[in-house]
Amino acid sequence: MSQQDERSQITVESLIELATETTLLPPNTKAWQLAAEIRSQAVKAGYLQTPDGWFVPISMLLRRVEDVADFLHAEMVQYGELEIVGGFRILPREGESPGIPLSADFRSAMTLAKSIISLRHEDRVPQIFVGAQEIWTIALHNDTVKIQIRQMAAQYGLKEFHFPARDLKRSFESARAEVEELANKLGQLLLRYQDGLIVPQKIRWIFGLDKLSDSVLPEK
Repeated sequence: MSQQDERSQITVESLIELATETTLLPPNTKAWQLAAEIRSQAVKAGYLQTPDGWFVPISMLLRRVEDVADFLHAEMVQYGELEIVGGFRILPREGESPGIPLSADFRSAMTLAKSIISLRHEDRVPQIFVGAQEIWTIALHNDTVKIQIRQMAAQYGLKEFHFPARDLKRSFESARAEVEELANKLGQLLLRYQDGLIVPQKIRWIFGLDKLSDSVLPEK
C-alpha cells in the first residue's frame, strides 16, 4: 500500500492482477513461489480476488520485481502475448471506496491519475474511461474533488464520491510513482529473455508511461 502521512484521509493503492490460478508455472521456481505466497496471504491481506487470480499491491511487489518478471514471462509463453490488468483503488479512511473494475488497465488508470494530479481551481474532466465498463467524471470545487462514476450498463445508476483534493492528489502521486517504478524495472528485467516476446517499448505502452511527460523508460 502506498505510504501516506498519518493525517491523510485517503490512501490510493496501485494494484496489478497476477493470474495465479490460470498461469502454468514450473514447480519450485521463484514465480511459482510468488504465486503460492500470494494465495496463502491473499485473504488475510485483503487482496481483491479476480476470476484468474488476485489484485496485488504493487508496493509489495517492488521487493520482488525479478519474481514478477518471471511470472509475467511464464504467462507470455503460455498465451503468446502479454495482457496486464491493473490500476488504482482509492481507499478513504471513512466511507465507501469507488473500487477497481475487473477490466481495469494501466493506460486509463494513468490518464486518471494525471487528470486528478493536474486539477486546478474549478477544473472539470468530463469523461475518463476506467476499464471497459466505467466512465468517470472528475471536478474540483472548493478544495474537494467530486468523482461521478457511471456504469455503461444501463441498469446501474450513477455513483458519486467526494474527497479532499490535497490528500487525493498526494496519494495519486505516490501510487503513480509505484507504477512507473515497476514498469521501468520490468522493462529492463524482461530483456533477459531471448525469445523476443516482449520489448521495453511494449511495457511502456501497457503501463501508460507514454502518456506522461515525466515518465522515462530507456528505449532499448
